[in-house]
Amino acid sequence: MLVDGVLLKADDAARFIDVSHRFEGPDAGKARADFVQGMFTPAASADLRPKILKMMSLPSDATAAGAMASMADPAIWKDDPVSMRCWEFTPINPGWPIVN
Repeated sequence: MLVDGVLLKADDAARFIDVSHRFEGPDAGKARADFVQGMFTPAASADLRPKILKMMSLPSDATAAGAMASMADPAIWKDDPVSMRCWEFTPINPGWPIVN
């Protein structure tokens, strides 16, 4: 079971590099805040949102950029079939392709 994970085709994983670059430089804090706020759904209450944003902002910009860049590492993305049943629970995001 994947919770807030993502299954992508290997070629689509390169988009993480673009996101990692937004987490660098003088505007990194704003970019990270915008990224986190973009994941909120109406289910995230007004009381909960600032707590989540604070928690997600605790790691350094370098750590956040490195973590996002590592998601684009071709070594971890293979187009091998998943040989077991897998449920993925991820919020719908129009920026991500749906892979069946």
